[in-house]
Amino acid sequence: MIFPKRVCFIFPDAMAKVIEDIREPYSGLSSRIHSVTEGPKSELARAHSYSATQELMIRKLVARENVHLSQMEHEISLIPKPVASYRKATDYAQRLVDLVAGLRCIRENGPHMTTAPVLAHQKRFDSCITLALYACEHAFRSQRALPHILPSYRKVFDAELMIDTLQTDIGHAMAENEVMEQVACAVGGLVEVARELFGTRVWLEGVDDVHFGIGL
Repeated sequence: MIFPKRVCFIFPDAMAKVIEDIREPYSGLSSRIHSVTEGPKSELARAHSYSATQELMIRKLVARENVHLSQMEHEISLIPKPVASYRKATDYAQRLVDLVAGLRCIRENGPHMTTAPVLAHQKRFDSCITLALYACEHAFRSQRALPHILPSYRKVFDAELMIDTLQTDIGHAMAENEVMEQVACAVGGLVEVARELFGTRVWLEGVDDVHFGIGL
């Protein structure tokens, strides 16, 4: 007799795929915007079309996760089902899809020189976000604890990025900062959900992460 695979086992791996598919276009967008010279219009148009296709596919994956949650609620199982935490993770993933799409539109439609004054800080922020998403992706896929210390995207954004951007007085820069702040909040929420589900692996005892310039 063949028993179907339970949804509670399908969901974490599928969520890891969703996070991976969010991380990759975000990293690609960051790579394009951090290039020194602006690419030809034909190349930008192809990148725009590819990004739009990716976003549509990710939305379908998130919708499938919501279907899995509905099935999980009605599934009879002796295994604990953290449906509430899974639902929060799905909500954060949906929020990130919307925010990354908005950030893509802002960056692609804004002047290329808009990013020049804050390029170094944007790189640090984007790197922190990418690493946090990768940690969440790995946690859901392996169902293991997150690292105790992750790069602090909040510190990079609040302490440096806002200060420099205020010097540029450009509408696109202000809109971009607002979206980036919301991205940081959504990723922070996703990290917290992953910690609730899988715990935290402490690998440095008695060390204050502030001395490293990084944190939660």
